Amino acid sequence: MAINQIAKIGLSSLQVIYYFEILFSIGKTKVLGEYNEKTT
Repeated sequence: MAINQIAKIGLSSLQVIYYFEILFSIGKTKVLGEYNEKTT
């Protein structure tokens, strides 16, 4: 039972980290794209 809960928490936290990585990479590319447009 406890192992199941730990596994569930681990999986959900991995999903959260994964979503944040995607959001961060999207945000980074947007910022870089805007910066490149300004400099050219």
